[in-house]
Amino acid sequence: MPRPQYRNPKRKACAEMLVAALLCEVNQGAFSSSGEKVRLRTENYGIFVRGTPAALLDLIEFYGEQPDFPAKKGSVKLFRQLGSAKVQREGLRDTLTDMGRERLGLTDEEKRSPRSSPTRQFRLRLHYAPTEIADNLRWLFASGGEWDKRAQEQSQVSKSEPVNPLVRETQQKLLEYLYEAIKLFPSDLSEFTPSHCECIAPFVQIMASALDRDGVLDEMIEPMLTLNLGKFYLATNQLDLALPRFEACLNSGQLTAANGCHYLGVWYFRCEDYSKTEYYYLQVLQGRREVWGDNAPYRSRDRHPDLGATHHSLALLYIHQGQYALATEHLQTALDLWDDRPFSLARGLQLQGELCLQHQDFIGAKDNFSRALELAGDRQEHNAIAIAECLRGLAKINAKQRHYERARQLWQEALDLASQFRYHEHPLFPLLMADLAAVHVFLGDRPSAEILSEKAQEKALRIYGKQHQVAIAIIHDYHSLCPRPNF
Repeated sequence: MPRPQYRNPKRKACAEMLVAALLCEVNQGAFSSSGEKVRLRTENYGIFVRGTPAALLDLIEFYGEQPDFPAKKGSVKLFRQLGSAKVQREGLRDTLTDMGRERLGLTDEEKRSPRSSPTRQFRLRLHYAPTEIADNLRWLFASGGEWDKRAQEQSQVSKSEPVNPLVRETQQKLLEYLYEAIKLFPSDLSEFTPSHCECIAPFVQIMASALDRDGVLDEMIEPMLTLNLGKFYLATNQLDLALPRFEACLNSGQLTAANGCHYLGVWYFRCEDYSKTEYYYLQVLQGRREVWGDNAPYRSRDRHPDLGATHHSLALLYIHQGQYALATEHLQTALDLWDDRPFSLARGLQLQGELCLQHQDFIGAKDNFSRALELAGDRQEHNAIAIAECLRGLAKINAKQRHYERARQLWQEALDLASQFRYHEHPLFPLLMADLAAVHVFLGDRPSAEILSEKAQEKALRIYGKQHQVAIAIIHDYHSLCPRPNF
């Protein structure tokens, strides 16, 4: 099998023309063909492409005529020198084969089409978001860029000892395995349920080992593994393991860096370092505005909920700090961005209910908690914590209005729901136990209150640590209920 001709300048020109046209189509969507279609679908740092060389050539011709076509003029000239459309199609077909065969860090074919079918299917890998056309083209095709690096590697391999094909095959299978494993990791932290964490736990050690080995991973999968490992560690309260993963994300492409900033904010909020929490949230908010804001060239709103998540996180931070005006501003923005996302909207309404509680607006709080419960849907593992938080809010309203028995029922219902789906190590769990202990005191059931308070203390120490304010408050309540004997 002949080696890919990366050192051939015409192959490089073909590749640059193709990538530039695909990026233009993703951002503009202006191409319409009377014949065969080119189908594109974006996902993270990749573009899934399906089309024949003839259709792809039509796409290149369409965008190549535009005065602001982003490919270098020299590449356009070399491509034109290929001559007839037939020769250009053959050159494009050979280029696709080269890029797919070596995976190149650029593309890999999703599956082989039958020989009788001219249709090609492949995934174009990018280092930056699809909106960053110039950055992606520079990374791939600038002097010393990814294409030239591959040419240099090919030259070195030809001069050195041949690579053991078994080693290459093993590494390739590991990459394929990791690409499949990464699909099992949820995008949102709230979806890392106990049973799902158990399901993906066997993959975590393999992923961590692959990240620690040099020369195993390509530039596409490494940031994805790093981010998702960090989320897994954060969801399972392994904070010491999560921090270095999120910090490593800051050196990746724009999307991964933005996500890394967001979860660093979550991490520092858990650790009660609120100045760093605000810093990282504001950093990621600026980055996400640039990528997914209303003025960005990205045509889909699919990414806007991530922008809403940052506003929601800032609102939660400002409520915790007593800055209610700022909290209201950011929360309203999150609700606007989540207008077509029922579960996310439920989270926003639950937080709005907490804001109403801070202002003693019990009617508004009850309305928000009730609406959030409706939007959260049936009680299942993925939404159990969201529902438990709404039940806790309703219980607080009843307790403030001195309806203690109803408050006890609601807190017990929330605790039972969290227990049913094994959220015993979730940060909410000791809070529910402490709330329930407190209401038992008002109902005159001191023995039950003491038992619950002791369990809440043990759980809070394990989850939060003895220096955290939540744990300190729960320990204080426990000692108030169960004073030490004074000998």
